[in-house]
Amino acid sequence: MRLPRPLPALLSAAILALPASAALPPTAQRLVEFRAVINHPDIGMAMGGDPITRIDYVRDDLYRVSGARCRIDLAIVGVPSPPGLVGPRQFEVRTVDRACN
Repeated sequence: MRLPRPLPALLSAAILALPASAALPPTAQRLVEFRAVINHPDIGMAMGGDPITRIDYVRDDLYRVSGARCRIDLAIVGVPSPPGLVGPRQFEVRTVDRACN
């Protein structure tokens, strides 16, 4: 059976009207954030030369990296995507707190 001509056009228009989103699944997004935290340049200086002994997920968009004597809190800060750009969440990692014993 062949569909009437207007129906495929209506279906195409309906599909294109849906919001496009290519966000990563939560597990994959967390892994991307975790890698960005580990690679942040402030960690080496903040740890005072001590190796990292622990990384904690404190809450959404906040991680705590600890060493033997120091800890650093790093925030995930969303960066707006250009209009029309579809893809995973864009973000920066920023230091929000640091403490040493």
